[in-house]
Amino acid sequence: MELIRAIAAGTMLRVRMYLEDMGKTECFDKFSELYDVMEALDEQGLKLLETEERCPDSPYYKVIQLLGGEREGQNLLDFAVTVLLYPQFGAILKSMSGNVVTVELAYFMENIEAPSYGQMRNLYERGGAVLKPESNTELFFHTSFYADNRLLGYLCMDEGMDERLRGIAELFSPGDELEPLVIRQDICGQLVHMEPFLNEMIIIKGEEGAGKRFLLCHAFQQLGRKLIFAEISEILKRKQDISELMRLIRREALFHSCAICIHGITQQVLKEAELTATELLHMVVEPCRQFDIPVYFCTDIQTELLPYLSVPVNQFVLSEPKREERIRLWNAYGERYGLMLDSVQLGTKYKFTPKQIQRACIQLRAKQEKETLTEGSIADVLSGIMPPVLTKGSIEPYHPNCTLDDLVLPEEMKTKIRDICAHVWYSHKVYDEWNMESKYAYGKAVSVLLTGPPGTGKTMTARVIADMLRLPLYHVNLSQIVDKYIGETEKHLEEIFSNAERSNIILFFDEADAVFGKRSEVADAKDKYANTEVSYILQRIEAYDGIVILSTNYKGNIDAAFMRRIQYILNFHLPDEEERLSIWKGCFPKESPLEEVDFEYLAKQFEFSGSSIKNVVLTAAFLAAQEGGAISMKHIVGGIKNEYVKNGKPVFSAELGRYAYLL
Repeated sequence: MELIRAIAAGTMLRVRMYLEDMGKTECFDKFSELYDVMEALDEQGLKLLETEERCPDSPYYKVIQLLGGEREGQNLLDFAVTVLLYPQFGAILKSMSGNVVTVELAYFMENIEAPSYGQMRNLYERGGAVLKPESNTELFFHTSFYADNRLLGYLCMDEGMDERLRGIAELFSPGDELEPLVIRQDICGQLVHMEPFLNEMIIIKGEEGAGKRFLLCHAFQQLGRKLIFAEISEILKRKQDISELMRLIRREALFHSCAICIHGITQQVLKEAELTATELLHMVVEPCRQFDIPVYFCTDIQTELLPYLSVPVNQFVLSEPKREERIRLWNAYGERYGLMLDSVQLGTKYKFTPKQIQRACIQLRAKQEKETLTEGSIADVLSGIMPPVLTKGSIEPYHPNCTLDDLVLPEEMKTKIRDICAHVWYSHKVYDEWNMESKYAYGKAVSVLLTGPPGTGKTMTARVIADMLRLPLYHVNLSQIVDKYIGETEKHLEEIFSNAERSNIILFFDEADAVFGKRSEVADAKDKYANTEVSYILQRIEAYDGIVILSTNYKGNIDAAFMRRIQYILNFHLPDEEERLSIWKGCFPKESPLEEVDFEYLAKQFEFSGSSIKNVVLTAAFLAAQEGGAISMKHIVGGIKNEYVKNGKPVFSAELGRYAYLL
């Protein structure tokens, strides 16, 4: 505080001497306590003032330079600081000019009675960057300027930030500890080699958690420079104070000789704030250009600022991490948090951003402190981190609550199911280590077609695949997809595929021939657009980077072009007697009370599908529960009768054979 008191004492001495020359010291006489302040200025204080205003490393010197480096700028600063410390001094200045601390008074003290308009305007604009302007007149040179506590703190070598920016902006310093940079080192290198203090803008685009700010921190750490991060949504929340907040952020950038990064910019944020990209740029960029403060913008992929810019621009796009990059991230964060993880499998199956991977490892470490991590518990944690699937009811989750052992299928079919999963498990080895991606950059979707009569296990197989891969399974609700209006079906499907790629889910199209049907001869405009719809779906399936399962009862209805693009086709059939026997027995948990159930007879006598057998068993269980006894053939015959009636078929005693008497 010695410097601040010396500034105040020296400023009051100069003003008093000026008023003595004019014979107007009576205004000072009203405030006798100010004489004590002036008398306290000794040789040590004068020497301190002289040193600080000439030393390039001194905050006092830097602020004077920000105000133009001339004496009138220093006057503006000194007057404002003195008034803040001693409000009585403000009354003396007001008696001199009618206002308190103004541009006009700053020039007047130097006996410059007629400064040019440009000189005064320049000092006014520079003054607003350091001091708070509070105009009570239409004439800018009569605008009053005020100092605040943050300015005093800066002059006293406080390296912090303005308290009013808490939660809105934060300062990154080169000495701050950073986690190692595992990916995107090429972009970091480009940021380092760009001169960061040119009058230009740099835009870094990427989804939330892609590492945009992390890259900037590493770049500025290598540059040895500071950087201010400001959250745009926090700024826009304070609608009445936006311009003041931007002034404070700009002032911190000037105090710390650093750049500004505005992050969190999305179309949704701008829409909610009723703000256009042009208005955003004028609000942020224009105030910084006068002082050559570089501005960085971190936006999502969809937000476009380029068409609105009138300054040089460099743009970087952070696409989602590739498989190899995700594996490196899992390795790095797993090691950091003391986790033993299968990084290859996690990096292959989960298309997480760097931030999501870090979050996952933090949560897994917390879980590991309570219990041993298993494949299932890891999958549960990671499922909660996946981004939400926002498709307005067009898809719904299926819970994969069955395993491969629950499927009653020929071993050949089970082998095919394992092959489908292996396509995901070993994609890193095939595409990356063996470099097959260089030959197959397109059409890497894992596409599966399940065909066969109803009730033969197609939906259950889709659930088993999801369980084996430990990935969420979502059923596509075709009633919400197919639209009578031209182009709407494609729009709905694009939304689903885009969400699925980001969320890394398995898409399941039941009765897929509704949207994947054969193209027809073009007889009218309706046929033309129907064929266009099918062609679009063909291309989207091939470009899709994920797992899609199609199910149909009628394989012949699927367009031939789809069949070429499908990697795996599983043909289901009605179960034979041996398979039916396994299904009958497998439908009863060990806790179910049974009483002389003739499984061999049921399997031989009734050529039911798997789903029909399950329906019969469930009906029989409720009939037995209603009677309060165990499940017997009587109840199963009742379930068979219900299944026949449901399907519109008569029940003949001959079909029931020796158990017909139970009807």
